Amino acid sequence: MYAYLNWGEVLDRLPKEMFSSQQNEILDSMRGKTGVLELTSTRTTRSNTKYNITYSFSGQYDNAGKYLLDLINSAYILSK
Repeated sequence: MYAYLNWGEVLDRLPKEMFSSQQNEILDSMRGKTGVLELTSTRTTRSNTKYNITYSFSGQYDNAGKYLLDLINSAYILSK
């Protein structure tokens, strides 16, 4: 499996009507940030699949690690 996601473009294309006000607050905080997310699966057995996620961005952020954790946290909250 392979997936490619341009974070900035996806956020700009999502209609706000699809989400609750809380979810829109999270999405709004992420707008204007850029990055590419690639997901690949490498090995699948009957009990599990191994995934690799690569996130890359070319920008200036105070703390790149915190930015990545914010993206992961936001994706988790939106999935609830």
